[in-house]
Amino acid sequence: MADLLPWLFVIVATVAIIAGLVSLWLSLSLALSDEALGGVRELNEKLRAEARQVLHALDAGAESFRDEAEALIAERLAAKS
Repeated sequence: MADLLPWLFVIVATVAIIAGLVSLWLSLSLALSDEALGGVRELNEKLRAEARQVLHALDAGAESFRDEAEALIAERLAAKS
């Protein structure tokens, strides 16, 4: 039994090294593939489109207050002059 213990450690260490190398290979191949970059680009475009829609909605909602704000600013500037 004592003779088998070192071989058991060698086998377990070899399996661990192989598993680590396989996971490293899979991670690198996914990180460097065009597939991952395409998904990121699509997500980026989708989020930018949503942000444009939100900004346009905010601009449209603030337009009614813009004239009022400009009138108030003009009054304050006229009062200081």
